[in-house]
Amino acid sequence: LGWRWIFFINLPIGIFVITMSLLRLKESATPSRGERFDLLGAGTFSVGLTALLLALTLGPSYGWATFSIISLFFVGGVFFTLFIVIEGRMGKEAMLDISLFLRNRLFAAANLSAFLNYTSYFGVGFLMSFYLQRVLGFGPAEAGLILLSMPLVMAFLSPVSGWLSDRFGSRSLSSAGMALVCLGLFMFSTLSVDSSRLDVIVRLLVLGVGMGVFASPNTNAVMGSVEKNRLGVAAGTLATMRFMGQSMSLAVMGAVAATAIPSKILSDLFIGLRSEAGTVMAEAFVEGIRRAFFVSGFISALGIFTSLVRGKGK
Repeated sequence: LGWRWIFFINLPIGIFVITMSLLRLKESATPSRGERFDLLGAGTFSVGLTALLLALTLGPSYGWATFSIISLFFVGGVFFTLFIVIEGRMGKEAMLDISLFLRNRLFAAANLSAFLNYTSYFGVGFLMSFYLQRVLGFGPAEAGLILLSMPLVMAFLSPVSGWLSDRFGSRSLSSAGMALVCLGLFMFSTLSVDSSRLDVIVRLLVLGVGMGVFASPNTNAVMGSVEKNRLGVAAGTLATMRFMGQSMSLAVMGAVAATAIPSKILSDLFIGLRSEAGTVMAEAFVEGIRRAFFVSGFISALGIFTSLVRGKGK
């Protein structure tokens, strides 16, 4: 049907979800009518995040020491600092309630763990899709089926781990999940140009089990750590951590991978060109993604620590 259908296929799903939301979802409390939208906080956050992602994305091409990249990092730092100051002054009307991070250890640790989790693993599917097709020579359909092994495991385990977290708490489950994600990423850092289909699937399964064990208990912890009238803020904060982590994951993995892959080879590989030095191109790409997964493994290791210090919760 063509690549545009990857977007069209979501339209009936979206229409169904909107319809069911309108018909079935009910307000659990009277909304606050007097609150203002934190436009200034949203603006400074957006500028800061955009500048940081641009710097990480363009750094390998322009050079990390160039004026433009240094300026982008500087702008990102300045606007993030302004964002924190503004949010501190806005109080409970802030887009991101800083007081929840300062006074609620479970809320802060669980959100930070979510950010580190998504930062460490989200770019795996992107890089592995090119590895499976350009290095191992699989077709798009077969590569997609192989990558499907990770979300299928996640979908099966997430309800189970959510039920277990209701009974036993989130700390041990989320920490164990982060440990498995860490293990899976370090396993990915050992891939080679002649790894087998089974090698990839085993690593994807380990990562999928880790995410399935981590995600539901961690979400449970965030939503259970605030009062009922702050559930919207908690959900929005967690969604922000997830979005930031996903964006950072692609940028960080791409930047690290680019340290081993010349930009010309990377461009040829992404658009599917076959150069006369195909073996050299494949080896350079594999070395780049191995470095990316190795760095991501350390990011997830930091997430194990933040998950463990959350406390037992209530």
